[in-house]
Amino acid sequence: MRMLAFCLVTAALAACGQSKPAGPVEVAATEPEPQPTSQASPGTYSVTEIDGTKMTSVLAADHTYTNTVHGRMTEAGSWSIVGGRTCLTPSEGEGAVVRCYTDSTPARDGTFTATPDVGEPITIKKIA
Repeated sequence: MRMLAFCLVTAALAACGQSKPAGPVEVAATEPEPQPTSQASPGTYSVTEIDGTKMTSVLAADHTYTNTVHGRMTEAGSWSIVGGRTCLTPSEGEGAVVRCYTDSTPARDGTFTATPDVGEPITIKKIA
């Protein structure tokens, strides 16, 4: 009888020391932030500012660009892609500071939004 009692006490103590099997571990599913992807490539683009002003921007293969409004050049400089963003560096003038834009994914009609670090977004469509 003592042996039976001893076995029961030992079994009870052993059961108390065991932890319950762990259930499924829930891991918070976080989507990685999408990295910016520049839509810039050599070509001619129609650009519409938030106030409706339209201009034409030509990105050349040598990474220079010109912007024109009603056929008159308003800005020239160089363009580059930095960290997946499109950056324009005017060659002269008061506004000759680098402007970088985060481009949205193009819509079915080819238009996309370019959002600058400072200022209002613009709508762009490659036309040639």
